[in-house]
Amino acid sequence: MAPEDEGSRGKRVRVVIIDDHPVFRTGVRSILDRNPSVDIVGEAGSCATALATVEQLQPDIILLDLSLPDCNGLDLTQDFARVSSKSRVVVLSMKTRAETARRAFALGVRGYVTKDSAASHLYKAIMAVMEGQEYVSEDLAPDVHNHDRQADPLEYGYDLLTSREQEVFRLIAEGKTSKQIAARLEITPKTADSHRSNIYRKLQISDPMELVRLAARMNVIEPDRW
Repeated sequence: MAPEDEGSRGKRVRVVIIDDHPVFRTGVRSILDRNPSVDIVGEAGSCATALATVEQLQPDIILLDLSLPDCNGLDLTQDFARVSSKSRVVVLSMKTRAETARRAFALGVRGYVTKDSAASHLYKAIMAVMEGQEYVSEDLAPDVHNHDRQADPLEYGYDLLTSREQEVFRLIAEGKTSKQIAARLEITPKTADSHRSNIYRKLQISDPMELVRLAARMNVIEPDRW
């Protein structure tokens, strides 16, 4: 029998939750605590603390949000494999585009659950992954497994932005200058410029109007604003 099957049967599944919202982490903990086969062993709220937490605790499952304040969660997947080779990553995210899920699986993620899924799906995902399977939310499954689907590189690039960069993205689309963005977010203009550069790099664009069109298409801003 494969080692992962043995681990799923004879002991509790050790889980670490990585999400920047404490209330959400508490909610996930309360859901999973109802099941005696799951043991929540730790939490982290940022990329800076996530890696150290995983390295110290060596969990079976890492529940990972993609929109962390200091990085995109997908940036951590290779590091997790390095510091805790037995840990398997299950994404738990608001990002509902199939291309993002496909990219996550390509990077080694074993499960992808959208945050609007029923609570029971989270437990199903954990158990499926512990049994060596992949799991994807039912609403995403048809598109995730359809690899011929035309991906939108700009929308995929948006999903790679950190939560802070997505805030800056919206303000840029609204026509705000770096100075105005800095004042709104209580950061320095230099930091605002850095976020702006990262956004254009990740989206692989140089034309501000292309950014505005993307923002309108994704309903980040109202279409009649441009």
